Amino acid sequence: MMNRVACVVTALALGALVGCNQSPPGGSPRSVGGQSSTSFKVEAPATAVTLKQGESEMAKLKVDRGKDFKEDVHLKFQLADDAKGIKVDPADAVVKAGDKEELSVKITAEKDAAIGNHIIHVTGMPQTGVSAPVDIKVTVKENK
Repeated sequence: MMNRVACVVTALALGALVGCNQSPPGGSPRSVGGQSSTSFKVEAPATAVTLKQGESEMAKLKVDRGKDFKEDVHLKFQLADDAKGIKVDPADAVVKAGDKEELSVKITAEKDAAIGNHIIHVTGMPQTGVSAPVDIKVTVKENK
């Protein structure tokens, strides 16, 4: 019985650690602390995108729309000041109201990219209402 309890506690802790990486509600969030039918959230990878210098990898983002949210969402990517040598392609994107919810972006660590942990700030901006910010974590390792 004790082993079973320990396994459950460990599984819950891992689930909380990995969790999900989502913005607060944007658009027209009517309810406090939750998502209304007229709002949206932007979901980014839950774990860091890990690259070696000179490599690229695709990262998936998702615009999670409330059932009554029918606006385009403009996604703007801004690198933190210490993210030297990291690029995001496309630098801006628009997820149209009728498009599928997922979008892939290419993250590149140039050959001289700064080694370490970095942040890409993503802001989902609706046509009207509140923006929704979320971060993508990037880890750059030396390419030996």
